[in-house]
Parts: sequence; C-alpha cells; structure tokens
Amino acid sequence: MRSRGFRIFLLTVIALWFGVVVPLHPRGMIRLGGGAEAKSCCHREGKTPAKDSKPDPSQCAICQFVATLDLPAPIGIELPPLGFVEAMELPARGEAPWREWGVLTLERAPPMA
Repeated sequence: MRSRGFRIFLLTVIALWFGVVVPLHPRGMIRLGGGAEAKSCCHREGKTPAKDSKPDPSQCAICQFVATLDLPAPIGIELPPLGFVEAMELPARGEAPWREWGVLTLERAPPMA
C-alpha cells in the first residue's frame, strides 16, 4: 500500500463496486453455487418468479455478498460501579530494616601520594 497509484486504483475499484455494480446489478444473474439459499436484498417473500423471468433472486451471489458483510462488534466499555469495597488491616508497626555498610573502598579514586 505504499504506491500512490495502487491506492488510487484500489479506491476506484471499491467505489465502482459499491457505487455502481452492487446497486445496478441484474438480480439473480450471478448464481450461488451449491444451491444454498441466500439472504438477499432483492428476494421478495410470497412471490414466485415465472418460468420465463430472470433467475431466482434468492440465489444472487452479489446480494448474498452484500447481505453477509458484517461490521465488527462494537467495543463495550462498561466500568464496574465505583465505591467502597472493604477495609484492609494495616500491618503492625515495626522497625525499618537497616543494613550496616562495610568499609568503603576507594578503588576508583586517584592514587594516594
């Protein structure tokens, strides 16, 4: 996606697909394989097409593609209610730990003359 020409080409293809092909496609001309029923935008319940008319729109591959496009689930940001949960006991007071330092070494100091 670094090439400017490729990005323009991809945006053009997407705009043509969703702006021209999907709204104006002849319903039922591109059939689904396997005889699967589609959720289609052009299928009308209760109407049975005549034998001479176009193919059954419930088998339309483009309608199936558009009907099954899904957006990702929305992110739910729900915080639990804020409030007092419980009282904690403080640890017993005691002396702070103390470490006795040994003799300091002057290994990195300048030589003593």
